[in-house]
Amino acid sequence: MAALPRIFICYARSDNASDDPSQRWLDRLLQMLGSLELQGLAKAWADNDVEPGEDWHCTIQASLEQAVAAVLLVSPAFLASEYIHNNELPVLLKNAQQRGVVILPLIVRHSLYDEITFKYPDPVQGPEEIALASIQAVNSVSRPLTAMPQTEQDETLLKLARRLKAIVENQLAPLPPPPEPHQGLGAFTADTQEFFFGRQAEVQELVDRLAEAELRAECSRIANLPGANAVDKTLLTIKALSTSLNALQGEVIAPVQDALHRAFTHPCERLRLEGHSLLVHTVAFNPTGDRIVSGGDDGTLRLWNLDGQQIGGAFEGHTRDVLSVAFSPTGDRIVSAGSDGTLRLWDLDGRQIGGPFEGHSGPVVSVAFSPTGNCIVSASDDRTLRLWNLDGQQIGGAFEGHTRNVLSVAFSPTGNYIVSASRDGTLRLWDLDGRQIGGAFEGHSGPVFSVAFSPTGNCIISAGSDRTLRLWDLDGRQIGSPFEGHSGPVFSVAFSPTGDRIVSASRDGTLRLWDLDGRQIGGPFEGHSDAVWAVAFSPTRDRIVSAGSDGTLRLWDLDGRQIGSPFEGHSDAVLSVAFSPTGDRIVSAGGDGTLRLWDLDGRQIGGPFEGHSDAVWAVAFSPTGNCIISAGVDRTLRLWDLDGRQIGGPFEGHSNIVLSVAFSPTGDRIVSAGSDGTLRLWDLDGQQIGGPFEGHSNSVWAVAFSPTGNCIVSAGTDRTLRLWDLDGRQIGGPFEGHSDAVWAVAFSPTRDRIVSAGTDRTLRLWDLDGRQIGGPFEGHSDAVFSVAFSPTGDRIVSASRDRTLHLWDLDGQQIGGAFEGHSDAVFSVAFSPTGDRIVSASRDRTLRLWPGGSWTDWLHTCCSRLIHHPRFTRSTSDSDRQACQVCQDYVWTKAELAEFRQAQALAQ
Repeated sequence: MAALPRIFICYARSDNASDDPSQRWLDRLLQMLGSLELQGLAKAWADNDVEPGEDWHCTIQASLEQAVAAVLLVSPAFLASEYIHNNELPVLLKNAQQRGVVILPLIVRHSLYDEITFKYPDPVQGPEEIALASIQAVNSVSRPLTAMPQTEQDETLLKLARRLKAIVENQLAPLPPPPEPHQGLGAFTADTQEFFFGRQAEVQELVDRLAEAELRAECSRIANLPGANAVDKTLLTIKALSTSLNALQGEVIAPVQDALHRAFTHPCERLRLEGHSLLVHTVAFNPTGDRIVSGGDDGTLRLWNLDGQQIGGAFEGHTRDVLSVAFSPTGDRIVSAGSDGTLRLWDLDGRQIGGPFEGHSGPVVSVAFSPTGNCIVSASDDRTLRLWNLDGQQIGGAFEGHTRNVLSVAFSPTGNYIVSASRDGTLRLWDLDGRQIGGAFEGHSGPVFSVAFSPTGNCIISAGSDRTLRLWDLDGRQIGSPFEGHSGPVFSVAFSPTGDRIVSASRDGTLRLWDLDGRQIGGPFEGHSDAVWAVAFSPTRDRIVSAGSDGTLRLWDLDGRQIGSPFEGHSDAVLSVAFSPTGDRIVSAGGDGTLRLWDLDGRQIGGPFEGHSDAVWAVAFSPTGNCIISAGVDRTLRLWDLDGRQIGGPFEGHSNIVLSVAFSPTGDRIVSAGSDGTLRLWDLDGQQIGGPFEGHSNSVWAVAFSPTGNCIVSAGTDRTLRLWDLDGRQIGGPFEGHSDAVWAVAFSPTRDRIVSAGTDRTLRLWDLDGRQIGGPFEGHSDAVFSVAFSPTGDRIVSASRDRTLHLWDLDGQQIGGAFEGHSDAVFSVAFSPTGDRIVSASRDRTLRLWPGGSWTDWLHTCCSRLIHHPRFTRSTSDSDRQACQVCQDYVWTKAELAEFRQAQALAQ
């Protein structure tokens, strides 16, 4: 019997020595992973597996070399272990880079994990070096296992076990291992050629399988590449996709699609702006979003367009470093401030307007225009704020109150308040006469480096040396908990133009995107090679600019993330959602008893549809798009026109809540299902056709017509799916496999498959005879409430109580990471008719729109991001040139190709 794939557990013995079994972390992890060995999937190995008489060191080193994955139980004892530092981690890091070994840190206790670096393959000489925190951990550094209740600890260990199961299942896929090195058919000797004579089809199949195995290994390596940023991974993924297309006759295998979707959704540097000779302290967009101004330690300001070209020469005048810049509201003026203690006003050609603004007795660290543009506020190391007119005359006296340097200042959107932040650890709110409003805002445990008003002016965000962001109301009360995630001081913070997102920048070299509840949206933005000092949102597009100690500005593209802002209007949970057949309208239904119609920008069309007397559980458009059917707790169905007028009376017949509803493909029939355990068929006049469909032993949660309209599938609390003809006769037996209630069901557009999902956290795929196709789709951490097929039938989207959406291929492989953004359970999900968008609805009372598409759409976005990037315009490696050639040959339009050629010429 072949040896099982090995999972190496790297740990400190003191973390498994407690008298309390719940604190013996190795034992608990091995117990969670034990079923993998029983199922013949993997062997979890730790040094307690060394047999008596065996050479301890040699056995451990051999096990390290055999591992396909490793778990690091991170704690102070782990980081202090010389053996781990010198003998285990260097091998694992080397193998991660060379063989794609997956390293999964599990944070056991608070430690210096996010501040420690390791060298490899030699623990002293390197030459490679990596911050261990750059490898995605299973749980947050700020929430180790010891800070969790036991149920959450178990959930975290289960999450890790599922990730490892997916890794080893990929290793056990029915593909032969690639030869070392793989030389294709050219490696066959005369004997092997004679052996394969007349068996060319078998040879081609073997070659394809070898190529696929290599691609799987390469995608695993890309996903776990230590220290790689989003641009590195995007370029490697494009290259892998090219290999897949060429080696597998135009097929893009699932691991490549997964890697491409991750590149598509991950924040990616679109452009690098280089020109400053030293650290860049500050950056700002103009009001139209097509220009950027920056200032740095070289004492200059520089103006840029969005193609990365500097406009004109450097703005020179400051005698020391420039610490802050801002555009006027009209965009025709720029104000700057610096260590020379002055402010300076400029036109866009770099000419200074008037003389320097003088009055501060120390460096001027922050500056901002008022919303009307008629005055400027500044903040200084002299512990004061000062207000100026545009002629450089000070308005009133200094604003005094802070006890240490004032580090950041901002106007409210109405212009009647100013907020400041200081090294004294406080924020302070002021009127324009310099009077402090209320007391100091206290909460940060160290200097506060940055502060900003929300676009509505009703809250303030701050960030500081304590590595946190904090949200405040105008009375100085903190809203929610601190935003935690950065591993270094946070130097800059900004609201999105819509006010629903916040971006931060830190000494840890990353930017992070947050919702207003302090949840991080996606992973960190990685690309800067040192501290990031400043960050700003574009006022007009989903782009962010950052500036850092590495002397560069970087422009980031948020394509691939949530589209626009949440759709808000419902006053209770949104329970159901559907696209119109034309894809330009969305209808939602909720616990507030209403339906609402939306355009794709999140604007509500007309008023709420009112008529139901309680929560509305289900909603659907007719195939023609001219009417909508709804159903709910009041036991009725109701038909509506698009103006919200009810057509006819309520459809009555169910004896309990109606939970699901669907139109037939021809639009002349409606099927419903409910808590009374029945399905019912209706005409458009609300007349029931025939009797109830009976067979389920409890509530029926979901129902759908087949694409041909000749049968109906249902799913319910009794853990089964059932297939029916239109006369209510059950076709075959129940579909059995789920271990708990089935909440959702959908037919494939190809007519031959059904997908279901339920409380057991899985999706399952079925043929029409009730046979399960493949194993369960596993990945969600809680009940799955909704599923939908893409219009082409090759992808499935799911929504869960775990607050996420997941995208899957038909083999149950997850494509990309989870879609995160909702703050509560997601009840409903749907693809647009073209498949380019996905809409979701949640208990958090919002709808959210997400990018859908296929691998060709994701590839186009990834290539388009890099048109102006120096990795393309000034390629120095064969790998980069190969990825660029893929974009040129297969992706870019003529206009995009011309744009690239121009950018390439300018870059030379």
